[in-house]
Amino acid sequence: MRHCVSYEHCYEDNPKHGLKSRGNIARRPTNGDSALENSVPISERRRLGYDAINMELVVLPLHRTDEENCVRYYHGFVIDDPDQLRKRQDIINTAKKAGYPLPKKQTRR
Repeated sequence: MRHCVSYEHCYEDNPKHGLKSRGNIARRPTNGDSALENSVPISERRRLGYDAINMELVVLPLHRTDEENCVRYYHGFVIDDPDQLRKRQDIINTAKKAGYPLPKKQTRR
């Protein structure tokens, strides 16, 4: 078995996250590759990315690891509403440190 000194990061969609949010399940990112490319670690198993073109703050959980080829696969979901950040000070702190904007409360018309 190969010992990985570093890993390539790769994005793959998770069917749990669709084009739109459903109940407590957040939507998938418009461009997960871009969010992952512009991401920073939250913890050992999660990253936080920001897609500036689509203005999406994206949480990227580690989905699986290919130890033979030294690849870590992540899926993602978008934080659209500040209510999704309740009790998630780790995400808030990581976003602020990285200079990523936090979502603002949507006003209804």
